[in-house]
Amino acid sequence: MSLDHVTTLVVGDWSGDGHDKKELTVIRSNLDSKEIMKAYKKASKKLGFNFIEDVAADYEDRTVSRDQLKALVDNGMSLDILGYEYEINEAKECLEDEDSEGISIWGESYRDIFLAIVKMGDETFEWEESRGDSLNIGGYGCFE
Repeated sequence: MSLDHVTTLVVGDWSGDGHDKKELTVIRSNLDSKEIMKAYKKASKKLGFNFIEDVAADYEDRTVSRDQLKALVDNGMSLDILGYEYEINEAKECLEDEDSEGISIWGESYRDIFLAIVKMGDETFEWEESRGDSLNIGGYGCFE
């Protein structure tokens, strides 16, 4: 499958009007940004919640609730995308404990969950992280 579309994913304060902290990931994928969002919205309906609006939307709140985590897993998300063994174990314990409030995630896990949701909405979705060349073009004095 051809990964012709380049999209920059922004996790965090995308507008710079708050704490101005963000993580950028450039991906190459077979879907353009509009198609990615269409697939995301389709999957959100299946999940019963809007990940973008409901998870990590408030300052210093990086919790995925137990119900949200369960919906993600029930719809095919593998806990392995959380990456680190301690995060995977925390998620497994959360799912086993009906009184759990959820799990904490960081930017990379947030991004990977978002991409898993896109895949739920369009099974043909493929992506890879892209690292282009970097050019230092000066401009140091432009910022105070």
